[in-house]
Amino acid sequence: MSENCLLPDFTVEQARSYAHELFSLSGDFRLLHGERDLNYLVCTDRGRFVFKIANHEESRDLLLCQHEIFERLHGSGSFPGSQRSHKSLQGNVVEKIASENGDEHLCRVVSFVEGRLFSEIDHRPSGLLESLGRKVAEVDRALSGVSASGHGSYFTLGYECRCVGVGSIFAND
Repeated sequence: MSENCLLPDFTVEQARSYAHELFSLSGDFRLLHGERDLNYLVCTDRGRFVFKIANHEESRDLLLCQHEIFERLHGSGSFPGSQRSHKSLQGNVVEKIASENGDEHLCRVVSFVEGRLFSEIDHRPSGLLESLGRKVAEVDRALSGVSASGHGSYFTLGYECRCVGVGSIFAND
C-alpha cells in the first residue's frame, strides 16, 4: 500500500477505451469519488458497473485479495448485494494498463452497489448500530480463513467493510 496515494491520471476517453478493449464494457461513464482508485460508474444495457484504475503503487496481490473477499461474502449468503468481480476478455479480474507517462496501473471491473456510506448518515438510531454490529460479525464469519499475508495493517476489517458497502465506520483507522 502506498502512503502517498496519487489518483491515476487518465481521461474519461482513455478509461472508456481500456474498459471496452479489456472488459467489453461500453456505455455512459461518470466519474465517482475514489480514495485510492480512479473510479467510473459505467451504465450499460447489461447493468451498472464500476471501472476502477488503481494507483500505480497498488499491488496485484492486494486487489486479488479484495476480489476473494467479494466472492466469499457473496458466497456466504449473508451479503447477496455485495460487489462482484467481472472478468476481462482474457478471463482475469485484474488487468494491467499504462498511463501516458508510462506508469503501469492495474484496472478491474466490479458491480455497482447502490447505497450510502455510514459516515454520511447524520442521525444514527441505536437499531442501525445494532444492525451494523450484526453485519460486522457476519463479515468476520464469512472471511474466516482469508489470508492477508503481505498486506500489513492495511488489511483491516474496517477497510473491507467499506469495500463491500457495510459502511465507512473506521474512516480514521
